[in-house]
Amino acid sequence: TQSRSSAASDVYKRQSLAEDLVIEFLMTAGLMVTEISSIEYSDDNHWFEIYNASLDEINLANYSFKTPGLDTSSCVNNQCDTVFQHTFDLPNKIIQPGQFMLVHTQYWNEKYTDTDRVIYMDGAIRPYWDSDGFIELINNISLTTTDLVMFGSSDFFFNPSPLNTQEWPGERASGLIFEINRPLKRNANLVDTNSASDWSIGNFSTPGGPNDVAVSYTHLTLPTIYSV
Repeated sequence: TQSRSSAASDVYKRQSLAEDLVIEFLMTAGLMVTEISSIEYSDDNHWFEIYNASLDEINLANYSFKTPGLDTSSCVNNQCDTVFQHTFDLPNKIIQPGQFMLVHTQYWNEKYTDTDRVIYMDGAIRPYWDSDGFIELINNISLTTTDLVMFGSSDFFFNPSPLNTQEWPGERASGLIFEINRPLKRNANLVDTNSASDWSIGNFSTPGGPNDVAVSYTHLTLPTIYSV
């Protein structure tokens, strides 16, 4: 059988020290959040992008995520109660190594079916954030935090209780702007230092593809799978 290191060499065709560092990162990383959508109005759809930064396929059924939510069963005159921490299960779906996938709220007036690259979250409680919020990816088998992103205000209501507190020990990332297509993006090199320095506000959305792709990462280029 082929070793992990030789497989990495074959797949990514390492030719430089920079590419060696990318492969080393891929061999130790796992599932991560790479982009978080902005909204202009409270009923805009929310989505975030995940990426399999490993050399193995991952079954999302083994994962869940925690984020603020909106309780649609409580809505009166377009006003709904906010759930400050809600855990959402992910479906039985495989994300391949080096693949991006979207986790998307279901549309209000029309229901969409999951595709191989987009998961629509149905149910009375919808993932929800405005300028402030957080997303915690959870490994349900090891009961550990796989990734955590905190952004905007440190208001008490938006302070999560992560399984691994060391996943984000410092200041929060920038708060989202109330404008469509101004997402919070992980840096293009996808390095995860569990800090605000990994993140910045983008001038456009890149759902389902690399964030502002640098030349060194053209091997990760994928077609955009969703248009906002």
